Amino acid sequence: MIVSHKDCEGLREVPSITSIDLSENYIEFADDLVEFFFEFQHFLCFYFKGNPAIRKIRMYRKTMINGMKGLVFLDDRPVKPLDRLA
Repeated sequence: MIVSHKDCEGLREVPSITSIDLSENYIEFADDLVEFFFEFQHFLCFYFKGNPAIRKIRMYRKTMINGMKGLVFLDDRPVKPLDRLA
């Protein structure tokens, strides 16, 4: 079980990862949480649903899609061109 994005710092050492499933953990919101995941521009699929932090990220889906430019899939849904519009 992962309770903090700090538990994921090792991901920085594996730039070949393009898909990560962190769903249904207990990752809480922290001031640097969103910026931490924005570092992973190479992620194509990012699964984060079921974490308490989502409730505190304003406009979660739009925020993550616009910050992770390479995403093609976020949680249970594909990223469509309309999702990228500001």
